[in-house]
Amino acid sequence: MTSENGDLEETAEVDLDSILPIDEHEEIVSEDGKKVRRRGVYLLPNLFTLGALFAGFYAVIAGMSGQFNEAGWAIMIAGICDGLDGRIARLTNTQSAFGAQFDSLSDMVSFGVAPAIIMFSWAFAPLGQVGWAASFIYMSCAALRLARYNVQSGTVDKRFFVGLQSPVAAGLVAFVPWVGFRYGIEVTPVIAYLAAILTVFTGLLMISNYRYFSFKELNFKGTVPYMVFIFTVILLVVIAQNPHEMLLSMCVLYAFSGPVGWVYKKQKQVRAVQRSKLDEGRDPELQAHEPKAASKKMTRKAAKSKSAAGDPIDTEATDAEPASKKKKAKSRGLKLKVPRRKSRSAKAKDSKSVQESEKSPPVKTAKTSKEKKESTAPQETESTSGKKTDVHQETREAASTDNGHGADKEKQTATLDASEQNLNDASGEWHKDASR
Repeated sequence: MTSENGDLEETAEVDLDSILPIDEHEEIVSEDGKKVRRRGVYLLPNLFTLGALFAGFYAVIAGMSGQFNEAGWAIMIAGICDGLDGRIARLTNTQSAFGAQFDSLSDMVSFGVAPAIIMFSWAFAPLGQVGWAASFIYMSCAALRLARYNVQSGTVDKRFFVGLQSPVAAGLVAFVPWVGFRYGIEVTPVIAYLAAILTVFTGLLMISNYRYFSFKELNFKGTVPYMVFIFTVILLVVIAQNPHEMLLSMCVLYAFSGPVGWVYKKQKQVRAVQRSKLDEGRDPELQAHEPKAASKKMTRKAAKSKSAAGDPIDTEATDAEPASKKKKAKSRGLKLKVPRRKSRSAKAKDSKSVQESEKSPPVKTAKTSKEKKESTAPQETESTSGKKTDVHQETREAASTDNGHGADKEKQTATLDASEQNLNDASGEWHKDASR
């Protein structure tokens, strides 16, 4: 009996496997540098992904039934669930390859198929083939965008999305019927064609290379300023008052942020190229002196402040200014007269020469006394012959005094020449140091 029961159980298991051939999911992951086989799936993030898929499917049913208000709300709920599943997986460290692929398939239904059907049901039915062609272009672009995202997820910068992300594109397409249905807008051929152009343009934005900010760098664990929290509360209140208009406006602004940023970047690059061309056409000497203009102004201001305060001025910096002016004038073909400033050695030389001239005895007085004595000597010899010896004695004394004054004069000139030579040597050494 026991053997028969065992055979029955085995046959039951075989029959169950043939009816439901579902095996446990296994995934190979790396933990601490080692490859580990992990069985099962994470529940919490995949529940949000499943909720987004359900909302997208409900949006398709509501759009086909003409209930565009419910379809709009379903697309908004799908976008919220899609934004939460990835963040919850990162916060709880429950990321997996299964979750990434499941999320892409859910996005394809909720943000690729559902908006195309909603727009077709609202405005494209009168257009015929043009309508379904526009819807198919949008859906195909959504699939291409999701496939490219899966391939480039580990190589591109996480701060930006390459191309418009599918949830915003779905909002831009599906919220137009949502707002139009609320205000009772009648669909005319003009509105139908404009809606078709909008749908195709949104699909092309998804496969473009425009960069959009991803908001993945926002740290929800850390603290934020108090005003940021207040602004968030105000934004939620405004959205709650007019959800249809506000959500559509936010999607439009975010969709156009990519092309606007691209145009600004291109203009910046063109300006940089134009500046480089202008710099290449300029004189190299002027181009070399332009960056030093600010430093020269600072040295001049510093020199003025030091002179006002009575501090010694650095003559090397001030003497370098006339040289730069000469070079600029020479490059422009002009003649610039730069006043020369006296150096310290020249000023010291002038002051010493004035002091020595004041100290030296008057030479002119000795010459006048000699002339007087020479003029009076013949008169005295003619008047009396007895006084000849006295006259000769006086002339000898005068000659001796003149010789003394001449020796003093020669000493003075020698000292002046020596001082001038010393000053010249000192000035030459100073100019060498300044040139170095």
